[in-house]
Amino acid sequence: MEHFYTKIEGWFRAADLYRAMVAEANEPACFVEIGAWKGRSTAFMAVEILNSGKRIDFHVVDWFKGSDEPAHRADVDVRAGRLAEVFFVNLAPVRDTITVHAMTSVEAASLFADQSLDFVFIDAAHDHASVRADISAWLPKVRPGGVLAGDDYGVFPGVERAVRELLPGHANPAWPIWTYRKARPSARNRASKSITSTRPRMRSAT
Repeated sequence: MEHFYTKIEGWFRAADLYRAMVAEANEPACFVEIGAWKGRSTAFMAVEILNSGKRIDFHVVDWFKGSDEPAHRADVDVRAGRLAEVFFVNLAPVRDTITVHAMTSVEAASLFADQSLDFVFIDAAHDHASVRADISAWLPKVRPGGVLAGDDYGVFPGVERAVRELLPGHANPAWPIWTYRKARPSARNRASKSITSTRPRMRSAT
């Protein structure tokens, strides 16, 4: 399928990262995009997944009310309360490729098991408290070796501050994208856990 995301209003600067995540995904995989706006980035990822032929479940999270940022408050679709309607119209060609959760980021995180996701991309509210809440909610959901990432590092001070506080060792492969690959347990730690788990429990004396 040919890409059509450029026909959709909005912002999207993570094409290289999205392509890389699809290319490296081991099947079956599960991706989550947090903050979809009118579907520009969602459309790009959906087409990449379709063209790859891989089994990748793609979930999209947005409450479809915009944020307090000026560009959102002034948007005609937000003001008219039709942001979700516009999103679904825009995504009609790939509707069967995505699962949409119309709720807040933190609410949606509770739907996923810990260490179950291969890739999570955060681009919702950009204030410090919201970004901290998003990272805190979604990092446990990413499997070891998986990637948590987002946009607007260095654009919004709250984004950069939250990422620096919660994700030491993060990378910035292409400004303003930030990425964090969750560490896999070392062989030594796996062996230690295995030994601990097989050790018989002692019953307390009564």
